[in-house]
Amino acid sequence: MSEVEKTLQDNGFARTNRANPKNQRWKHADGSEVQVHAYGNTNKNPFKSGNNAHVHKSIGKHGEAGTTELNDDGLPAANQAEKHIGISNPKDFPAVSGRKHGE
Repeated sequence: MSEVEKTLQDNGFARTNRANPKNQRWKHADGSEVQVHAYGNTNKNPFKSGNNAHVHKSIGKHGEAGTTELNDDGLPAANQAEKHIGISNPKDFPAVSGRKHGE
């Protein structure tokens, strides 16, 4: 188990999409969700925060109507950049599809 997985499990989150190694979804009983995009966006774009490893926190399912995206302080995100919380992956995080972390 990676350091990321252990931290989320220790805080009451359960993984909901084990079959997807690139983008993890973790649901909490309070209705919040954390999404770990360990390699950034699949297709590069002009937004550095989205292209590199990042996390989303939300109330509701990320990307669906009615979902509130949160910033790093757990408050509703005021702009697009706040919805992408940059992370540094721990050394034990696996490489996927030949793409290095932050590439």
